[in-house]
Amino acid sequence: MFEDFDLDKFLEDPESQFHDDSDPNIVEGDWVTSYRGPGKFLSVVSGDMARVQLINGPQSVVTVPFGMLQKITKEEALKMSREMPDTKKEISAMNKDMEAILKASVSEDDETGEEVFVGDLDKTISYIEDFLIDLIDLKNKDSYAPYYTEFSNFISGITTLCFQMLDYIQKRKEILGPGPELENLKREESRIEVIQDKFFDVSD
Repeated sequence: MFEDFDLDKFLEDPESQFHDDSDPNIVEGDWVTSYRGPGKFLSVVSGDMARVQLINGPQSVVTVPFGMLQKITKEEALKMSREMPDTKKEISAMNKDMEAILKASVSEDDETGEEVFVGDLDKTISYIEDFLIDLIDLKNKDSYAPYYTEFSNFISGITTLCFQMLDYIQKRKEILGPGPELENLKREESRIEVIQDKFFDVSD
């Protein structure tokens, strides 16, 4: 019955879809939420697994343990749908910015042919910290964000940039003696390591 559920129609007219807010039991067609985000419960498959059509950009159908579903009202579902960001568009824009930073900060060494970091260390780290804040905010709004291909591409770019900066720092540390520059490099190294941990947490 709900295999052909029209999410766009619901967003225009939520009363067009049957849903009993007063009944605590979850049945096909109910609005639910889980660790995968809010959506429409479609059916039960393979034992205790449920198929749910998420309220997000691609309106993805995912499988979630039925026991982890929590019923929500039509009003809550509509509010969530209106607040849902265009995740794919936002991550794509972040990807473009990341590509520009990579292009400006990483270059090929004339002698070895290897990619090396050539940018401003402090400014580049600050850019990545800003990216991290934006990404955390986006994931808080759309828990499905890490499942987008664009998200994986963005994380890959961050990983590459962090690797290049850490490699640059390590090589500089090897030729520097004690002094202000060495201490500054150690602080920058610590910032990057914290960033890497935070991005790992966001990607989980």
